[in-house]
Amino acid sequence: MVSTRVFAVSLVIAILATAGATSAFFLTVYTPSSGKQVVGVTRYVGGLTTDEAPAYVPQAEGYYLQNGIDVTPVILSGTSAAVQAVGADKTGYAFALGDLLDLTVDAAQNPNTFNLIQVASTGRVNPVGVLFLTSSGIHGPKDLIGKTIGSPFGSLSFRMFSAFLTLEGISPSQLTIQNIGFSALQDALLGKKVDAIVQFASASGSLQINAAKLGETVNFFKLSDFGMPPIGSGIVVQKALVQNHPDVVKAIVNATLNGYYLCIKNPQQCAQDFVNINASFDYNGTFSDWQSSLIFEVGYNATTIGNLTPLKFGWMNATTVQGIVKASTQIFNLTATVDPTTLYTDQFVQQP
Repeated sequence: MVSTRVFAVSLVIAILATAGATSAFFLTVYTPSSGKQVVGVTRYVGGLTTDEAPAYVPQAEGYYLQNGIDVTPVILSGTSAAVQAVGADKTGYAFALGDLLDLTVDAAQNPNTFNLIQVASTGRVNPVGVLFLTSSGIHGPKDLIGKTIGSPFGSLSFRMFSAFLTLEGISPSQLTIQNIGFSALQDALLGKKVDAIVQFASASGSLQINAAKLGETVNFFKLSDFGMPPIGSGIVVQKALVQNHPDVVKAIVNATLNGYYLCIKNPQQCAQDFVNINASFDYNGTFSDWQSSLIFEVGYNATTIGNLTPLKFGWMNATTVQGIVKASTQIFNLTATVDPTTLYTDQFVQQP
């Protein structure tokens, strides 16, 4: 059953201001019928897509409220946009499912204003892929030359694809790239308005189902197959929130990682929770996409997770962090030096 926000407020200190609304802000704190104070937090979402299912599970299962936070999602276009919105949020009470790659690039390009840090890991695999109909004749990177590609500009997928083209020696002028939002990508591909789309490879699950209805099949290749590094998926917040309100960060991490844990252990319930909240999605497509996400993004399933607890699942060792930052610096030709220890903290998770 979908949990709903509790509006029986006994005390409202003020109204939470969203990012960009005003430079003056106050924090919303209210006490629901349970008697426990709840802090209002904004979650910036990089697109209403099924790979975000684990962050909806805490809403459906009540994990957010159990941890003392009331989370309001704000839908944007792309992981990169969501991460940047967290940095710009005037309240500081915000988070996103982001990645170390974005943090590395942003820290190098904006060293004087960069204010973000990752506080938990949520995936071990680079999730970005190029998806296409088998009938398109595309098999690999060079086949994209002369083709029309759809991807949301400003998204992680677009950022990764741009670097990928450079690695492959393909000039952007050799193909046409259209700015298409995540919600319209599948229709654009199935309607043959584009030859391929760039997004998380996990979307291939529902895309395959819908393509079959048209007598088509779907194929894809992952950017990681051609040398693109892991992105270090995880939970991103402002550094000031870690320093000044670690209890709020702890609540965000605990609720979110428990959402991921349920989705790894029970993909069926994960898909159902997501569909219950987002009625425009169907269960079969969502379930298929999430099964793909376990392979192409998370890197664990109900068996391989073993005895890891939610907080141990969220651990990332220092060597991995350093490797991602180094690879990101090289691939994006960053000239500024970025200290990996400033981009990630493990104080809210547990070492396996």
